[in-house]
Amino acid sequence: MTIAIIVFVLAQLGDVITTKRALAQPGKREANPFMRVLFDRLGVNGGLTVKALVASALVYWLWSEGATLPIWAVAVMTGAVALHNHRLMQKG
Repeated sequence: MTIAIIVFVLAQLGDVITTKRALAQPGKREANPFMRVLFDRLGVNGGLTVKALVASALVYWLWSEGATLPIWAVAVMTGAVALHNHRLMQKG
């Protein structure tokens, strides 16, 4: 389970870094409507902080229940978002 949590943390960092870099490019905007509302209301840093806190609370709860597979699922989904962001940046 420890490895799943480490992968989750690394995926979160990747998502934060790639989101900030992608949104700094001209013409790029957040595709997720929920996150877009958070960014509009709290700014990018505030929205990313809220997302990270909610995701971390979810993973903590899953950990406390001994649910390793769902932690892996959250980590993989978050990593996929970071990879998507990275690919968008490569397109310019």
